[in-house]
Amino acid sequence: MNPFLRFATLTAGILSLILFTPACDESAADSGLPQPPLSDAISAERVQGGGLVISCEVFGAAGSDKNSLEFARNIKLMRLLLRGDERAVLDTLAINPIADAGVWSKGKTPDTLRLHDEIHWSNPRNVPFSTLVAELQVQHVDGQWYAISRALDLPPAKSDDFYAGLDLRPMIESQTDSSATFTLLTQRRRKINNEHFPTAETLRVEILDGDEVVWSSNYGQHYDPIYSVVEPIQMSGFHRYALDWDGTTNDGAPLAAGEYSVRMTLPVEPVAYVGTASLNWKNK
Repeated sequence: MNPFLRFATLTAGILSLILFTPACDESAADSGLPQPPLSDAISAERVQGGGLVISCEVFGAAGSDKNSLEFARNIKLMRLLLRGDERAVLDTLAINPIADAGVWSKGKTPDTLRLHDEIHWSNPRNVPFSTLVAELQVQHVDGQWYAISRALDLPPAKSDDFYAGLDLRPMIESQTDSSATFTLLTQRRRKINNEHFPTAETLRVEILDGDEVVWSSNYGQHYDPIYSVVEPIQMSGFHRYALDWDGTTNDGAPLAAGEYSVRMTLPVEPVAYVGTASLNWKNK
């Protein structure tokens, strides 16, 4: 049995063909491969960090001239080739589809098959692009490759999309009259090649009165050159960076009551992350 079909689930009722765009000659693949006798639907949307979420599916049904159901049942492998500006290849992605078998006619025998997958692509080489062509390639059990190519509409990319590896949430916790804990909660949005901490300093905190730095966590400090990874590593994962403060300035005197801004920095290479928070200091 084809391994895709092991995951097939029977669905009652009718599978609507409206969702699928028939393959046509106008979308011939750049690779020159022939088109399969399948209907398809391919879409993509940008996500923060310069990557994409791509949905792709193919559909076969019995009773068609070329019996697309039989072809769909005999698909061995699927992959997706992404082409950006001037048709340059951005990446090749493996597809591990879910198979849904259904009943299109009034009988009880499954006569449709839908293979679909959603792929989260992180744009690991940090390549900006304004156009996107998705080439869905399928291999039949006889070894022949086929391809469907679609030009996809995408909104313009933001200039900072390609540098935001982490979302930041700066916070001030456990604040008392003489101390506070500065926290930077991070969430991974994309992976940055060779991103790392070059020293043992993983969180730098500065308290500013206007433009003047009145306290800094790295004041008078020396950090050993230790290479370490930037947490979180997993996509959409969270990590908490925290640093305690004793309520004093760089001179060791108690900080006067007032309104201050707090700058929290992850001193990461190649690009540091910076977040800010407001500090209402009582110093009673």
